[in-house]
Amino acid sequence: AYEFFYAESLPTVYVAVIDTGFQTHEDLTRGTNVPVGTSCIDICHWHGNFVSGIIAASRNNSRGGQGIAPNAYIYGFQIGDQDGNL
Repeated sequence: AYEFFYAESLPTVYVAVIDTGFQTHEDLTRGTNVPVGTSCIDICHWHGNFVSGIIAASRNNSRGGQGIAPNAYIYGFQIGDQDGNL
């Protein structure tokens, strides 16, 4: 596992995160938000960002931590409302 985690070239995987959506930033750059039956126009709550970051935060960019699959492409299914209720 160590060799895979620190490999120079990691495969791209596609991950669906069914939560409150996410917003891209320096550590989370690969993905698409998919609104599903939500009243929110933009990201409603930060829980989806937190979960997406655990999965796919970039590595070696001197920002925050590193996700367990930094080459992952996130499909953020945004189903939460403005209060973070799913």
